[in-house]
Amino acid sequence: MLRPTLTLLHRSLRQDSRLLFSHLMRLALLGLVIWLLFIAHQHSIFFGAPGLMFFQNAAVLNFIFISIAAVSFFATAITEEKEEMTLGLLRMAGISPVALLAGKSTPRLINALLLLTVQFPFTWLAITLGGVTAHQVVATYCALLAYLLMAGNLALFCSVFCSTSPRASWMTGILLGLFLLSPAIGQFVLVDVMLYGGWGGDWMAAWSLSLVDWLESTSVFYRIWGILMTGFAEPVISFQVVSNLAAAIFFFVLSWATFGVFVRDDQPPEPFTLFRFKRGDGMARFGVGRAWPNALVWKDFHFLCGGFTWLVGKFLIFGILAAGLPLVIYGPWSGNMSRRNIGEMLVGWMLFLLAAEIALIASRIFREEVRNRTHAGLMLLPHSTAGIAYSKIAGCLLGLLPGLCYLYIGVTMAPEVMDDFFDLLGEPAFWWFLSMYVLFVHVTVLFSLLFKWGGLPLAFGAVFLSNAFCLTPFTFARPSDAEGVFVILAFMAIVGSGFLHFAIAERLRASAAE
Repeated sequence: MLRPTLTLLHRSLRQDSRLLFSHLMRLALLGLVIWLLFIAHQHSIFFGAPGLMFFQNAAVLNFIFISIAAVSFFATAITEEKEEMTLGLLRMAGISPVALLAGKSTPRLINALLLLTVQFPFTWLAITLGGVTAHQVVATYCALLAYLLMAGNLALFCSVFCSTSPRASWMTGILLGLFLLSPAIGQFVLVDVMLYGGWGGDWMAAWSLSLVDWLESTSVFYRIWGILMTGFAEPVISFQVVSNLAAAIFFFVLSWATFGVFVRDDQPPEPFTLFRFKRGDGMARFGVGRAWPNALVWKDFHFLCGGFTWLVGKFLIFGILAAGLPLVIYGPWSGNMSRRNIGEMLVGWMLFLLAAEIALIASRIFREEVRNRTHAGLMLLPHSTAGIAYSKIAGCLLGLLPGLCYLYIGVTMAPEVMDDFFDLLGEPAFWWFLSMYVLFVHVTVLFSLLFKWGGLPLAFGAVFLSNAFCLTPFTFARPSDAEGVFVILAFMAIVGSGFLHFAIAERLRASAAE
């Protein structure tokens, strides 16, 4: 078992060391840390303890990086072999399931660990800036390392369980989100609702509070928050570290135990649907039916966005969120649950979900065609490149109908939102934010065609880093100067989006010829 494991590990590490992309990723993350150090130095003129502020930003950056890597990078360890239908060849070569799991997941964990270690010496500068101790730095990185191993092995199990990378990414994101939100969910369900509502006695109160404390002790977010408090003197190896490492071992063993169940033979990936209904001649998918006059719109609506089944599913999910979020935010017995507050909250969350959904669509809309080797055949159709692209976009935009409907409901409940919106139209910062999002979507599409994985997080990092470089010198500028900067950046973003629009078309033609 050891030899095939080391063979896969050695091959993956050698291949990664020869890729310019891996070295650029480490350099970009290191550059971002150095830029955070510069920002802390600039703020030291006005605020005390700049080292604490710098290390807080670096810790949050690493936490976000690990979470994004789990969803986009770790979750494709096994599914990429399923999609390329090479698992049978690996099994024929005598590679056992545990060797395959270790050989495919360990290099990714090592690469992520290298991204953390390359910045570790620079974070020690936070000590010299003041506000943080060496004990806090070591404890924070131990907490992040344990969270990295847990998230990586959770994503590995999702990669074993699911048949395609998008499904594995969604499952990883949902489970990881539930884990991170479990203290808040437990606080709301067990304390705010059950105890304050008069359910249960003293034993129920003690049990509920103990369970909520236990959930908080396993959360990396609460652990880092506690570490960065003044006067921290707890051990470096905490319960959060031990529990996350135990969860990492559990998910790896679970992946090994279920490998033979979920990875039995090579089959082409199936279209994404939520529900299936049986009929006499076998399995049928609800709502697919005949192709529409524009078959490209029909294809992407059903096979990239899930079709009518996923449309109904999103209506139900968004409805649960719309009903549950006011209870979570304001509390069931709060006097703040007015029509306007609920409507404004619904509008805000729907805008956030729509923005996230558009970004996910942008990362997959052309990448799926390239990965499934159907892009070349698609480009042979008697349509222009623009016609094919816009038809695919139209099919994906149909999947946004649930979010748009709930957005309309929120505006109907709180029409005052429209007055605030019209006021924003006169703010340069609003147009800067909107233009940056348009630029981010275009960069995501282009990166999804250029890179094998991670187009969405790379695009987010690139746009965020470019804005950080441009805006930091004007952090303490006069309001009139800041407005001029926003106007210039918005204009540059719109021009850049136009160039990227044509660059994406050229890349689509080039990838079809490869």
